[in-house]
Amino acid sequence: MMGLVRQGCMDCETRGKESCTLLESLSAEEVCLYSESLSLCQYQQLVNRGWYRRGGDRMYRWGQKLAMECVNWETRVRVSEFSVKQRKSFSRILKKIPKDLTVHTLPARFTEEGYNLYNEYHLHKHSKSRVSKESYVTHVVETCVPAVSIDGVDYGTFHQEYRVAGELVGIGVIDVIPEGVVSIYFYYKMTRDVLKLSLGKFSSLREIALAQELNSVCKQIKYYYLQGWSEFNKKLSYKTDYKPVELLSRCVSSDWTEQPQYDKDSQLSSLQIDKSDWLKSSSPLCVSSTKVYVDGMLITFQQLLSVAKLTPQESSYITSSLEQMCYAIGPDLTEKLILHFHTSQSLK
Repeated sequence: MMGLVRQGCMDCETRGKESCTLLESLSAEEVCLYSESLSLCQYQQLVNRGWYRRGGDRMYRWGQKLAMECVNWETRVRVSEFSVKQRKSFSRILKKIPKDLTVHTLPARFTEEGYNLYNEYHLHKHSKSRVSKESYVTHVVETCVPAVSIDGVDYGTFHQEYRVAGELVGIGVIDVIPEGVVSIYFYYKMTRDVLKLSLGKFSSLREIALAQELNSVCKQIKYYYLQGWSEFNKKLSYKTDYKPVELLSRCVSSDWTEQPQYDKDSQLSSLQIDKSDWLKSSSPLCVSSTKVYVDGMLITFQQLLSVAKLTPQESSYITSSLEQMCYAIGPDLTEKLILHFHTSQSLK
């Protein structure tokens, strides 16, 4: 199931709307993919097409009408070429880590211990109120990534538990996919003793080390993905400290690059690039035969338009949105797409 989500730019919200450079009504289109389950190859395809972050069973990526300041770049590190010796700050972080700190990688699951740590982190770090167990599970336990073991490698979603003298002080949520390790989220204890350890940065070094270990078993696993980065967001600047780093924004290019290159004065859109890539590998897109599940029936999109009581404007918007989503996920996934359409009126 897919949906088109309209929301403001997080970077601009921190600067104030009056300074927002998003084009057309201070709003950007962020495409959101809902899926109870993806194959490993499907997940990797989405990552390679600029789906730069995952939360629970949803994956996200920016679409159209963006100004450069609001573009998030997908970020990855070539792990075989990475070394902690490349920056003195990495060595300083490692020296601060106590000898009794342990890291255990376990399948993602709910624990009271992890749930309480999550709420403590959000209260002190982001001044957020306590969330329900359901919300916690939705964010960091649920996943659309299948758990599969192939040739000595365990793929799927995992929690890396960081403990000092047995006490849980941090949890890193990661995905292991065919071409690398994806950093999803990290939350940690907000006490003074733990804060001075720089666990956030240490967790990135540990996750890179895991990717390097997996690379020794499977050479296809060669990247560490850090999700979104923007050169205009200081909170995300650390992500390019790990070298060699590669960046991808489908609003700018279909290829990974080591340096962001763009025209700052131009309006950016992923649609043209997505269309170009589609035509290289498939025939022109025709959404009329796309499967749609509505009111307990499985019909085609063309049948939906013919029987649903939609205004011309609604029909045009839905068709345009579906086309954008199909271009965003690519030909292979479009063939398997079933669109869920909710209506208050029965079509029977």
